[in-house]
Amino acid sequence: MNSRHDGGRPAARRRGGGRLRWPGLRLRAARPTPGMFWLRAGLLAPGLFFLAVGGRLLSRLPDPYPVLEWLAGAVLLHDAAIGPLVLAVGLLVARLPARAAVRTALLTGGALLLVTLPALLRPRPTANPSVLPLPYGRNLLVLLAVTALSALAATATAALRARRAARTSRTPRRP
Repeated sequence: MNSRHDGGRPAARRRGGGRLRWPGLRLRAARPTPGMFWLRAGLLAPGLFFLAVGGRLLSRLPDPYPVLEWLAGAVLLHDAAIGPLVLAVGLLVARLPARAAVRTALLTGGALLLVTLPALLRPRPTANPSVLPLPYGRNLLVLLAVTALSALAATATAALRARRAARTSRTPRRP
């Protein structure tokens, strides 16, 4: 069965990388273009430079072990929890009619949580009371609710448009 993802070609004549198999999901691995290769190669040099600068700064610390523990914890948290969670949610969202709106809301909510959770989990006393004067827990919940409602509105709008398009395509045209 052909779909819009495979260019309408039969399975034996598809080009490109191998297909990833998942029940009900069609994905193809794409080959990078020459421009993408040079972009990646150009970003490799600054990345290696900053990695060397960070390693040098780390080696100058009197006690680098807390930093190394934090880095190892971040890698473990990402690989053991965040990565699989994002993949699972992506698979669940793949069949929704307005998946772009839902993905945008999930990315926005995740970014909001990453920015505000340190201030919420470890509130530090400050000498200046105007540094953190707002109730960040309540404001985070309000922003997450607005984000969820926006995604819900976009999903409902997409569903209504699809229903109207299906209804207009079924009605016979009068001459």
